Amino acid sequence: MAIIKGFRSTDVWKAFILNGVATSIAVIVAIFLKDFWDKKNNAKHIRISSRQMLITVASTFAAVFLAYTALHFLFGFGDGMLVQD
Repeated sequence: MAIIKGFRSTDVWKAFILNGVATSIAVIVAIFLKDFWDKKNNAKHIRISSRQMLITVASTFAAVFLAYTALHFLFGFGDGMLVQD
């Protein structure tokens, strides 16, 4: 079902690269949200509210979920032991 069939996680290095891509997407979203809250609060308050924390966690989770879903459809990533050479 993968769109790009030549780059599947059939060995350790390809799996590391694909997992690094998914992790990078999650980190970028988390940093963007932190920057957003800092600008919104004019960086005067060090503390983040419970609502802001919940939004950040939910948004980061959604970004990770979407990143892994995109990698699954593009590269077949996440098939685990079902991957065939």
